[in-house]
Amino acid sequence: MDPVKDSHRVASIIMYAMMASLVFYIIIVEVINRTTAQPELLPNVDLIRYIFYGFSVSAIFITQVVKALMLRNLAGADMDRVLGKLQTSNIFAAGLAQTPAILGLVMYLVWRQYTDFYMLTFVSLYITVRHFPRYAVWHRVASAAAGGEE
Repeated sequence: MDPVKDSHRVASIIMYAMMASLVFYIIIVEVINRTTAQPELLPNVDLIRYIFYGFSVSAIFITQVVKALMLRNLAGADMDRVLGKLQTSNIFAAGLAQTPAILGLVMYLVWRQYTDFYMLTFVSLYITVRHFPRYAVWHRVASAAAGGEE
């Protein structure tokens, strides 16, 4: 069996599970929204909103930079190390991609910021899709790092 394909499959399954958790967050918010009375909105949520949005937008760039740092210096490395780094960087990206949605969930649960929840969940979905493991990229990186032909 192809070790690149096996490693890629594991990373893909993890990303799909993370995407499923976004759906789970949406279900939680919708159930709460439909079954409980809307409380009075609390004042002074704007500062927290700016902080959460700032971190969520910066997560887009942080994920890219950290993945690049994790994947550098792979030239001449053995295949197991390269695939391990690829998996680790994608799992990191999947975890960081969850952060905006979790912040949106906190905003909804504490301040009932329904629209903010969906906007931050969309940022999470964007990061997840952007960093979803693509087999062609994995194969190219593994081949280049191992000194093989592309």
